[in-house]
Amino acid sequence: MPEPKTVRRKELASLKSSLAGAGAVRCILVHGDDGMGKSNLLANFGRSFPGLNDWHIWMEVDGDLLSTPEAFCSAMIRSMVAGNSVSVEAQNAIAREFGQLAVQVNRKNASGIDDSNKNDQLANLLVELLEKRLGVIHSPTSRFIPVLAFDNLDRATPELVDWFVGSFNRAIRKSELFKQARFLFAAQKYSAELQSIFDRFGLAQVRQLKLEKLNSTQCAEINQQTYKRQITSGKLHENSQGNPLKLLNFLKNLTISKKEDIILDTQTPNATPSDLSQFSEKEIERLSFAAYPERINRYNLEFFCSQREAAFCFNWLKRSPSLATKAPDGDLLMNPDLRNDILKMHAEKDPAAAEERNIKSIILNAFEELFPDPNFHWVPVNLQLFNCF
Repeated sequence: MPEPKTVRRKELASLKSSLAGAGAVRCILVHGDDGMGKSNLLANFGRSFPGLNDWHIWMEVDGDLLSTPEAFCSAMIRSMVAGNSVSVEAQNAIAREFGQLAVQVNRKNASGIDDSNKNDQLANLLVELLEKRLGVIHSPTSRFIPVLAFDNLDRATPELVDWFVGSFNRAIRKSELFKQARFLFAAQKYSAELQSIFDRFGLAQVRQLKLEKLNSTQCAEINQQTYKRQITSGKLHENSQGNPLKLLNFLKNLTISKKEDIILDTQTPNATPSDLSQFSEKEIERLSFAAYPERINRYNLEFFCSQREAAFCFNWLKRSPSLATKAPDGDLLMNPDLRNDILKMHAEKDPAAAEERNIKSIILNAFEELFPDPNFHWVPVNLQLFNCF
């Protein structure tokens, strides 16, 4: 499914004016019903924020995709994008070094050494590494303005929340680098539980930005950015109720027999995958990513596509039991017939890319045999940064 640019220019401008520059708001909570475009808004702001100032740093984590402090730190480092003051090479070097140091911490704790302090160690390791490396590039580090986006905060596990408001919070409070840090949270709705998290973190004032339903003009703009269906803006608004996700699903399944007739396809995500023609071009692309690893999870998909695309692909397959079944450890196993058809089709369509992905999958499958625990799947992902493939 095509992902549109945000049509919420007013909200995007509000985030820029609130979080950028001196005297900015420290914390904003973006909330709204499922499908209202919270993640899309965060992603669009994240793409623009580093370019607003050489000293800006953007980092993003997703509470729906992470469950451990290790995964949080890894996602935070890998998503880091800085202004012109920090080169891409320097950012990659930070990610490589963190991967090495995190492995050492896990080895120590696996031996029973300082096990009770593991959470504090990870938080301090993350902050100290950033301060050290960014301090080498520019001093003082207090010039930097980091923004940490925490998407789906309401879906984060209690254990991860405890670490975030505890060990991580204590580490950044001692840091010069995070002296001007701002936080951008996203959740379905404001609640007493979220307020408790903010209180524990020490955020006295949290500005709220609620995403309202789209109007007809915005619905038409999304249509032009994606499927370009020949249908009036009024019909788009009527069939989506102004919800961007519902609108995209409507546009995806829409066929027109006459200008005045609107017919929805009857196929469902649970249909038997016997014919590849039932899938859209975007779905075929995602299936071609997921067909290569023997066991599918969000981390190994990142070997074949971007972090964000991996998340969309995994969540789509997780909701489609006819396409992939869920293993006891949470990994997904693609329907064997579908997998064979996808691999054959991709090999015929793009032999060079198919061979490259096949080599990656062989090495990746070997890594996952060595690290079968899902909590350690991030280890081979970090090794990817060494360009070992």
